[in-house]
Amino acid sequence: MLRAARVKFVTVTMFILLGIFIIMGAATYGLIHNRIVMSADATFGEIIIKVKPGSLEGVEVPRAAVLRISASGQENIIFDAACFTEESVMELYDQAVAAGEKRGQIGNVYFSIVEKYESTIFIAADRTIEKNFEDQSVTFTVLVLAGAYLALFFIVWGFSYLVMKPVQNAFIQQNRFISDASHELKTPLSIISASADVLALEQDNEYIDNIRAQSRRMNSLISDLLSLAKMDETKALLDKSEQNVSAIISKCALQFDALAFERNKEIVTDFEPNIVIACDRDSVEKIATILIDNALKYTDTGGTISVS
Repeated sequence: MLRAARVKFVTVTMFILLGIFIIMGAATYGLIHNRIVMSADATFGEIIIKVKPGSLEGVEVPRAAVLRISASGQENIIFDAACFTEESVMELYDQAVAAGEKRGQIGNVYFSIVEKYESTIFIAADRTIEKNFEDQSVTFTVLVLAGAYLALFFIVWGFSYLVMKPVQNAFIQQNRFISDASHELKTPLSIISASADVLALEQDNEYIDNIRAQSRRMNSLISDLLSLAKMDETKALLDKSEQNVSAIISKCALQFDALAFERNKEIVTDFEPNIVIACDRDSVEKIATILIDNALKYTDTGGTISVS
């Protein structure tokens, strides 16, 4: 139970951390990408201001290119030869027109199409350096966050032991209290039960029968308390050897024959002999005993309990 709670604590914590890391990574990428877009926009603004009617003379194009197409179809082009060629600029313009967008991105090139002085001005800004930096930054961020997430997993897993320590102590104390109280109750209960048996030998009446019945019921409740207290501890210690389940169930049913006869009820067994399966013998006996006992309690007088 405590291990399941610890696993749940770690799972929920790591899920929350994963969400935080995803937001951090997305924010980092968004900031870097936004700077690239702003840089391209700034370049577009600087160039379009310097464009004069009918001429591109005096326009500076660092890592950029400008294509001017007049109303008559005359083309005028300038570009940074380190980043563009005349053919690449024309190809970029054709792709932009085909996309039907005034602003956009083609690979590592950002473009803008502006109508000015009865001419179409196509501006392309190369941002390969910035995009490479963006890719490197994203890769670095992912690796750092992945390493941090892995490290935090081990930290959270270790921290979960500290978080669950008070719960574990409370659980141990609770089980110890149940165990001690059950053992303490068994002593006076045994004396009461033995005294009732002695009284029954001398004078048997309904009051003594009630005392004996309630003593048995109290003893059964105490046994159930002890079983519950030890259940979590013994779960991992179950014996999974092959057992003759037919013989186990038959023995359990036989133990209730006398009690069934007293209550004017009948227990009928119907199962194949020598059914062998891998199971824990004590657990099967407890289950069978509980089921048959409940059947005896809730079956009407004169009824039949079928164990099959």
